Amino acid sequence: MTEQVSCRNQLIQGDAFSILSGFPDETFDLGITSPPYNKQEKNNGRLVSKVIYADFKDKLPEEDYQSKQVEVLDEIYRVTKDGGSPHPAPFPIWLPARIILSLLPQRTEALVLDPYVGSGTTAVATKLLGFDYVGIDISQEYLDYAENRLVNCEDDREKMEKECRLHVVKKTSSQRKSERIYTPKASKTAASLF
Repeated sequence: MTEQVSCRNQLIQGDAFSILSGFPDETFDLGITSPPYNKQEKNNGRLVSKVIYADFKDKLPEEDYQSKQVEVLDEIYRVTKDGGSPHPAPFPIWLPARIILSLLPQRTEALVLDPYVGSGTTAVATKLLGFDYVGIDISQEYLDYAENRLVNCEDDREKMEKECRLHVVKKTSSQRKSERIYTPKASKTAASLF
């Protein structure tokens, strides 16, 4: 669908799967998503009391919801260009680094699990931060790639150290939760964190 390929810097209304299926393979350089959570319009989240979307009923049977998500993710994969790693969904080293630094800020020892280790980014970040890791993946190709990254993890040290200098934890996740910072009642406090 050439019309959609030329629609840069546009917002398109429609069903994600239907719209995505109109794009040619490898159209996009990056795909980022946060799908509906299928909270059945009754379950509370951290930031809102009920998850209710405009123009969409978030009340699918779980099997239908999962099937729909797989269809959309398959389309995202199809329309996104390869990124230079044999793993189809690598992420930058700062992402697991921030998670580790936020959730383990005072720890000197920790064991970090990545059950879908893929290209090994979480394991590399964990190792560079001085913690231990366990990575699991069904693909030997990904495990070989991750092992090579671990052997050569010093290549990522500069990026990691830059991230560590930028990262400041004002309050741990446990502290924010106990102080109810992300509840609607504490929205003023939450705003002061950013």
